Amino acid sequence: MTWFSETGIRGHRVRYEHEEGHMGIKILLTVYENVEMLELNLECLRIMSGAGHEDVVIIDMGTDREVTAWVERQKEWDYVCAEGLENYARILNTAIAEFSADEDVMLLNSNLVCLGDCVRRLSRICGSDGMTGAVIPSDFAEICPEKVDIAQALDRIGRTRRERGEELAMKMPFQCVYMARCFINDIGPLDESLLLPDNVMLDYSLRGISEKWKLITVPDAFVYEMVPYADVYAVFLGADADRESLKAKWDMNYFNGVPNEELIRAIERRKDEVFSVLEVGCDCGVNLMRIRNEYPEAALFGMEINPGAAGIASEFGDVVCGNVEDGDPPYEDGTFDYILFGDVLEHLRDPEKVVGRCRRLLRAGGKIIASIPNLMHYGVLRSLMGGDFAYQDTGLLDRTHIHFFTYNEIVRMFWRQGYKIDSCTYNVLGNMKENDRRYVAELAKMGGGREFMYLAYQYLVVAGLAGETDTGRFLPRFRSDEETIRLITQEGMSLGRFGDGEFAIAFDIPRQKFQRPDPGLRDRIRQVLTQTDNPALLIGIADHYGGLERFNAQAARGIRMYLTDETRAQHMSLLSPDRVYSDTYMTRPYVIHMDAFTDGPRGRFESLKKIWEGRRVIIVEGAQTRLGVGNDLLGGAAGVRRILAPATDSFDRYEDILAVCEECREMADMFLLAIGPSSGVLAYDLSRRGIQAVDVGHVDLEYEWFLAGKGTRVEVPNKYNNEFAGGDKVSDADLPENYYEEIIADLSNRVQGAG
Repeated sequence: MTWFSETGIRGHRVRYEHEEGHMGIKILLTVYENVEMLELNLECLRIMSGAGHEDVVIIDMGTDREVTAWVERQKEWDYVCAEGLENYARILNTAIAEFSADEDVMLLNSNLVCLGDCVRRLSRICGSDGMTGAVIPSDFAEICPEKVDIAQALDRIGRTRRERGEELAMKMPFQCVYMARCFINDIGPLDESLLLPDNVMLDYSLRGISEKWKLITVPDAFVYEMVPYADVYAVFLGADADRESLKAKWDMNYFNGVPNEELIRAIERRKDEVFSVLEVGCDCGVNLMRIRNEYPEAALFGMEINPGAAGIASEFGDVVCGNVEDGDPPYEDGTFDYILFGDVLEHLRDPEKVVGRCRRLLRAGGKIIASIPNLMHYGVLRSLMGGDFAYQDTGLLDRTHIHFFTYNEIVRMFWRQGYKIDSCTYNVLGNMKENDRRYVAELAKMGGGREFMYLAYQYLVVAGLAGETDTGRFLPRFRSDEETIRLITQEGMSLGRFGDGEFAIAFDIPRQKFQRPDPGLRDRIRQVLTQTDNPALLIGIADHYGGLERFNAQAARGIRMYLTDETRAQHMSLLSPDRVYSDTYMTRPYVIHMDAFTDGPRGRFESLKKIWEGRRVIIVEGAQTRLGVGNDLLGGAAGVRRILAPATDSFDRYEDILAVCEECREMADMFLLAIGPSSGVLAYDLSRRGIQAVDVGHVDLEYEWFLAGKGTRVEVPNKYNNEFAGGDKVSDADLPENYYEEIIADLSNRVQGAG
């Protein structure tokens, strides 16, 4: 019998008496212009699920009517013929009303094949407890991503035993879902004001959850995607076709049905462990749902400003509706092991205050886990440099973002609020083109940030409470190497560098074999690090208190071992959050860097050479340091002269060294300093006297290692090398004659030198 619904949808019903073996369900099989897949699917349903003609209704979603013509020739199948882009919800409502009286209903796209007893497994679970309204099969690609034929797929699932059990779901996929009749009767028809199939099922899912129904994913019932599915509704109507309708209906800007897996993976607990989680801005609860599936014993809590979303999320945890910025969250001190901010902080007026308020809520050992978008992403900067800062409905420039973050600001925010950052990782957008990579490299060169700061799309921060040794800590601020070089070359600034050796002396820790602990040097280092009376001096410290992404694995491991909580606290006691520092690693451009085998080190050395290019320099160095000898590091200098200092314990002759420098000041435009821990103090004193001085540290050894091209420290003949075994045994043979001619003062007693 052919019929037309009140809305004009054409269908055909074949009268069947329920035969023995009738499944008691109606499978609504939607097809889009693919008769071959229709035939395959019907055959698979018959063989594997026992589905007969009375169990299936074919819905022709195409425009060429080939499917309808095929069905009409068969004269055995109930079918519905949709005309063009007929309203999806209306088609399903019509099919359910016309063909299903009291049966469960299964929606199935013909590009998917139900493997084995998938349909019967879904049928057994759905509605069995009076609470499960819909069940969803698992995707075969989860256990077998490669393409195989159906026989191989059946063999694979027969050999697969999945450890996980049934899991809660947030959203029913329109491609395949099994719905209980009691669920359909309770929720009512699909919303025909919505246009896209995905949104129709999203709305139906939210309505179901709001009415206390459970949506369940079944781990051992599989569907196999034989051919890719193209959502013609989204193609023709646009992916945002229902945005305003959904927003008006649910009073929500976002409808996130996909959990933030990176956020959840940062939770480090056993699956059977008891612990507590608070998600701030939990939306509809998809992350809480995912945590419930992964950690069934966890106590889950949420805060959500939107009443509708809070109501849905409350099905997955204890959720309160409120604005986290209105005051302290309504929980006792020490309640939570984890507090999650999944893309929330950027929506707050004062995110730092909220992060600070959460301190009291964390238990000992508790963590904040936050995913935060990066304003410094190269895509944003590219638009900004073109004059555009266009807000969007989603993404980095989401129009609801009212606070923006970069890597440095994220880290400073947590430090200022008394947290110790355990990790700060990031994700990137895939499929970067070569011109994008070149653009990022240019940004890093121009702006001074590290490349990851421009690549990162979103950061993931894990931070715990700072301990007693962490009090007073902060993340020092750094200028770029390019800015440091500009200040030296164009503004006549001096530079004093203070690394691990200098800090060790400042705290009476024996560390340098070429400079013993000295109370006088200790006090001078402390004085220079904390001084505010010499604006001509740039203070350099090591930029390794935050991320270590630019360092190779060996260097990063060494830094982590060195920067204990005690060491960090010592450093912070001599540093200031108000000062902007230069990076001592500026003069170590090669061996510790991740990009040692790229053009990066060459570019950094060329930048350093600009410091002395065209200028008369006097090098103050330890004996046998021999900075620039045998290479072209100083090739661009207008002239080179040398003052040799003692090889070890140069501070013993410090006043003599300073006096000689003053005497020779008219012979040079600049002094380059390489006398170990005394260099930073000497840079301070010379700059106070109007003499430009730059502490260059180990730059010459770095350049020699770079020229060797091994990516590691190697022996350097004729030069003192305190970072290589046997490097303190130095020969004076084969030195160029002009080296001796360059020496204008010798305070060294002609023993080994230290750079």
